[in-house]
Amino acid sequence: MVELTAEQRQAVEQHPEGVECHDTSSLRRYVLMDAELHRKAMLALRQQEDLSAIGRGLAEDDAGKTMSIEQSQARLLATLRHGHPQ
Repeated sequence: MVELTAEQRQAVEQHPEGVECHDTSSLRRYVLMDAELHRKAMLALRQQEDLSAIGRGLAEDDAGKTMSIEQSQARLLATLRHGHPQ
């Protein structure tokens, strides 16, 4: 774990939503923020991605682009037996 400098601590206190940092060696940018805020943001992003995936799945189902479990199992067995789906 890296300890904050006094300058970094002051910047985070003034900007609790995060402070953009620039690494002059790698030219990469980083965001310095509270770990709990980062955890919550990543959880919210994951939930949004999950909801989007569910929405895409429902749209595919509505468009008839899905198959039943039985159809899926039959296709898997055919692939295992013959090396290609039916």
